[in-house]
Amino acid sequence: MDPVISEQFGRAHPPAAPLDDFLTDLTNAGASAHTRRAYRAGTCCSSPATTATRSAS
Repeated sequence: MDPVISEQFGRAHPPAAPLDDFLTDLTNAGASAHTRRAYRAGTCCSSPATTATRSAS
């Protein structure tokens, strides 16, 4: 499992396995390291509303 996922969610958290599968699929599809890093960090594809919500909490 990706170390960031296990660190943030723990292995038993329900979305941990699908998130790890998604990152593996990105790697297998040849996504760039920058793309994989952005998805892993949660900074990719955030809408302004999502970003504002994250900042408020």
